[in-house]
Amino acid sequence: MMKKLYFLLCILFSMQIEAQVEPNKMDVLSILSPQPKYNYDSSATVDIIVRYRNSGPNYIASTDTIYFVVEVANSSNSYYYNVNIPPKALLSQGDAKNDTLLFDYNFPEESSYSLCVSIEGTKSFQLNDSKNKSKCVNFVVNLNEIKTKVEKLFYANNKINFRFNQKVNAQVHVYDISGKEIFSSRVNQKAGELDFAAPASGFYLLRLVEGNGNTTTSKFIVSNK
Repeated sequence: MMKKLYFLLCILFSMQIEAQVEPNKMDVLSILSPQPKYNYDSSATVDIIVRYRNSGPNYIASTDTIYFVVEVANSSNSYYYNVNIPPKALLSQGDAKNDTLLFDYNFPEESSYSLCVSIEGTKSFQLNDSKNKSKCVNFVVNLNEIKTKVEKLFYANNKINFRFNQKVNAQVHVYDISGKEIFSSRVNQKAGELDFAAPASGFYLLRLVEGNGNTTTSKFIVSNK
């Protein structure tokens, strides 16, 4: 009799464990940010925000942890991020919620992007029958290149004094009024001085040639009085 009772208790305990680990379905309903078919520039940062739903049959406790996978891909690279966040509030079956998965994300390349988000389950319910279903958006990132400008340029004490609007890594060429190149140097800073002994008073041209092919030309005066 005791053996039968023990066997029955084992069965009931086993059934209780199976009930506790019953798979739970969670769905990514939409990606609220970044917006689909939108043009972003590379200087901007974007929060990755999703709306998701607990489709049950279990409730998700506020102390549980939801496992998200974020994939960011363009034509040349794919980046994966595992993001684990607590719901912070009880999610009953059918409840939906918005959450920010990544803050201030930057897309550094000029490209067409695809961003997909899926839920792999939670700490309590790791089996999720929708784990392979992702919600995706497509958008474009355009480089917002800042053009180099000359903010200050003058000649004094056999030196060219300069300041640009941004740090540059470029070749500097100096030409006289006839167009002859008389000086060349490398610049890897935003502001500074270049040693230059001007052969005569007059107008000179300084041309900045950056690695991306952009050029900036400005004029300065030399007075040897």
